[in-house]
Amino acid sequence: MSEAKFFIGGTLAATGERLDLAVKNGKIIETSQSLTPGAGAEVVDVTGKLILPGMCDLHVHLSPPAGGKAETLASGASAALAGGITRLLSMPAGKPVVDRLSVVKSLNDANAAVGLVHVHQAAAITLDFDGESLSDFHEIKQAGVQIFCDPGRPIQSPAVLRRALDYARDYGITFALCSETPALTPSGGINEGQISYELGLPGIPVCGEDIAVSRDVRLAESVDSKIHLQCLSSAGSVDSVRRAKERGSQITAEVGIHHLLFTEESIGDYDTTFKVSPPLRLKSDTEALLRGLKDGTIDCLVSAHLPQTAFSKAQDFATASSGMTGLETTLLAAYDRLVACGK
Repeated sequence: MSEAKFFIGGTLAATGERLDLAVKNGKIIETSQSLTPGAGAEVVDVTGKLILPGMCDLHVHLSPPAGGKAETLASGASAALAGGITRLLSMPAGKPVVDRLSVVKSLNDANAAVGLVHVHQAAAITLDFDGESLSDFHEIKQAGVQIFCDPGRPIQSPAVLRRALDYARDYGITFALCSETPALTPSGGINEGQISYELGLPGIPVCGEDIAVSRDVRLAESVDSKIHLQCLSSAGSVDSVRRAKERGSQITAEVGIHHLLFTEESIGDYDTTFKVSPPLRLKSDTEALLRGLKDGTIDCLVSAHLPQTAFSKAQDFATASSGMTGLETTLLAAYDRLVACGK
């Protein structure tokens, strides 16, 4: 035991009890409410700190864009570890697009070389996100890929998505879907309503998401396939998923931390920090999302981490990039703003 590192005085987040840990070679080897470190052992006083499992984050934009100006694999993994996220699903939105086995293998090797957290790589549903030409699901699955998605790009053709879902069922994979209706999604990046009117920005109506969620659920049901709905933002979407689960559909869904903590009012005087996709909605939507998370309609909380450069955010609201970081803050914010206060 003398080689172990002892963490003394921590608080078990699940129960509030005091707990000491002995860790050796990265593994917890002993726990007790009162450990006695051996002679010469390294002791770390963690009084006032919380002990809890590492978070698994199912929505992270970790694959760096061309040049890696906003994020690199190493900086993203470091941010995850600092935020208590030890396992994550990396979206396939880098350059090149993750739509071939060779790209998946290259990223798997690169993430393994960084080695800070467990990274599961997602791959694209369609080649180059064109919404029409399907990736080779069978081949890519050989590299361990279980989740396919075209992040931020809904598959517009119902026929293409239904055909893809047939393959997904047969190959035992899952599609993570961005549920938007492109014709109802202008570039303004703000919820359609009083705030968008006051700011003079083109708004995105909530019905665009509601329609797309309903469509995607029905298509999945028609071929008995699994789907995972990404970043729900509306009360209507929560209701659609709840009804689908009551019917026995193979549907899972997620909510981003920012959609639980902020509303369209957070945008204030054109603050591009709060420009995200889907946009921040009304307080009533936020409350419905939280109820859905509590009752199991929504299956998981995600960071939806999408870093942008300072330059891309320092534009006028209509042209600024969507997205905000979340790897370092999601777990703490969820505990502080949702758990500790009893929500």
